[in-house]
Amino acid sequence: MRVVLDAMGGDYAPKVAVQGAVNALYQNEDLHLILTGDEALINAELAHYDTTDISSRLTVFHTPEVIGMDEDPLKAFTEKKNSSMAVGFGLVVQGQADVFASAGNSGAVMAGSHYIVKPIDGVKRPCVISVLPRPNGERGVLVDVGINVDAKPETFPQLAQIASLYAEKVYGIEKPKVGLLNIGEEEGKGNKQAKEAYDLLKADQSIQFVGNIEGNDVLCQSAADVVICDGFMGNVILKMIESIYEIMDKDLGLKHDFIKSFNYESYGGTPILGINHNVILGHGKSSADAITNMIATAYLVAKSDIASELKKAIS
Repeated sequence: MRVVLDAMGGDYAPKVAVQGAVNALYQNEDLHLILTGDEALINAELAHYDTTDISSRLTVFHTPEVIGMDEDPLKAFTEKKNSSMAVGFGLVVQGQADVFASAGNSGAVMAGSHYIVKPIDGVKRPCVISVLPRPNGERGVLVDVGINVDAKPETFPQLAQIASLYAEKVYGIEKPKVGLLNIGEEEGKGNKQAKEAYDLLKADQSIQFVGNIEGNDVLCQSAADVVICDGFMGNVILKMIESIYEIMDKDLGLKHDFIKSFNYESYGGTPILGINHNVILGHGKSSADAITNMIATAYLVAKSDIASELKKAIS
């Protein structure tokens, strides 16, 4: 499985990117990594590790430019076509890799996904999903968590279809239950957006819609496997989930596997779905562990070939 990693992406690149990459290669023998970025800087970091057993599965692709974390995304892609990010996208589009992952400028990753990789024909709005940790160790899916902050009701059924297919193909959940996040379980609850979305989701025979769910059901595996909301609410929930780990584990010292599952580093990155190729967006402050886990997520996404599965389902 060929994963392209933007080795210059993130606040602590390329140091943590290289460390995370080396760890990932030792953990997975079925992985080939292509690191895009400044060859001299990457090789200087690689010199700190024994890469004898992994050298045949590691390629450094030199790129002379970097898109900074604070640069304007569209302007950067126009002016820096030889950046580690732009080249990484290109390798995936050209079929030289199965998935691209970056912890770099998130706006630039989104821009590249839209303008270089491009949405699948028929997809109204690509989306970003996030993992919902569950007490029994299983995982649910939350969509959308940031792109579609003003999502129209007519986009909700397709978001549900995309997230359901992801839950099935990547997490192995058969016939995922879909719940609409709302302020009450009863039909007819919520604002205009929620009421209209409910009717559309209920009428969609391609998903297993179970109705409205409330905030206290989001982390409950018995309520829904896929939780649907607009990007505004989804992002609020995502940040709240991340804060649980910070408060419980780091601040209060409460150690538990379930609490650890709220740490974004456990997953490392989240896929951008509804586009023609597999792309993983990481956190800008990613540590080496987060990079390793982002690569693991990229591997799972590429292995499921979710982009191709979505093309077949939507076309």
